[in-house]
Amino acid sequence: MRTAAVILNYNDAEASIRAVERIRSFRSIDNVIVVDNASTDGDTWKIGQYLDELNAEQDKASWQHADKKKKECQRYMLVLSDKNGGYGYGNNIGVRYAYEVLGADLCLIANPDSEFGERTVNALRACFEDKNVAAAGAVMRSDAHKKGYGYNELISSAWPLRGFAGELLDSGPISRRLFRPFLNYPPSYFKGKKRAEAGCIHGSLLMVECESFLAAGGYDEEMFLYHEEDVLGQKFRRMGLRTVLSLSGSYIHEGAGSTGKVWASSLRRNSLRQQSERYYYRHYLGAGPIAMAAAFIFQMIVQLETFLYEKFSGK
Repeated sequence: MRTAAVILNYNDAEASIRAVERIRSFRSIDNVIVVDNASTDGDTWKIGQYLDELNAEQDKASWQHADKKKKECQRYMLVLSDKNGGYGYGNNIGVRYAYEVLGADLCLIANPDSEFGERTVNALRACFEDKNVAAAGAVMRSDAHKKGYGYNELISSAWPLRGFAGELLDSGPISRRLFRPFLNYPPSYFKGKKRAEAGCIHGSLLMVECESFLAAGGYDEEMFLYHEEDVLGQKFRRMGLRTVLSLSGSYIHEGAGSTGKVWASSLRRNSLRQQSERYYYRHYLGAGPIAMAAAFIFQMIVQLETFLYEKFSGK
């Protein structure tokens, strides 16, 4: 299965270049696409120059083999978005390019700050031996020095598709902890499995079957950032397709990445998250006026908690 990797860049050329550098030796990835989401820092040319150098190295190597009568197609591409339409908009461009231009069957969507090895890529590819699988994720770890992973990392990597009440409770830092056993899969759900079916998988690193992804409409481009995973899970479920978490692969995710640079305030990031939450409640969970009013009140309480934490913690 032809596999492409999509890396979305916004005002963080150095991180995107490091991300490409980490995977350039992977034989399991046929093409690497960097989508620049209309960056404003003037550094996009650095990515283009770097990718040109990699393609030049590839062309030189291909000429050195007697059985190569012509150059192979370029492995590295820079695709420019016409606007910064958000996470979903930029990644939709990448997957569409991978499928329509490069003929990719699978697409690895990787945040620039996600670090993983080729073993994880191969574990994700293996999930698609089941033709009903539309998306596969790996276990997201926060500590590169710790061996293995625990329950907290599992439920951060994959979670059920919840109803309105469950999603609302999960959106608050205090309620999320209080009701954690009711909002997530139990530890026994993952035990002894090579891969586990899930409602949603974390969006910092996942692999999708391109045709199914595009048939579902990809990410909802009305959502600028946050909750894209839930939308994708909903779309695939409605199509009768499966989302799975591979327990054979893992990766390190640093955190906010370029999001933290653009919106340094946790209060501002939380406001953006809540905007996506309201859209998701209304358009995917069918929340009516009364439910939306309750959600608004709950979100104001969460914002107050965030404000107090930011003020007194110094973060």
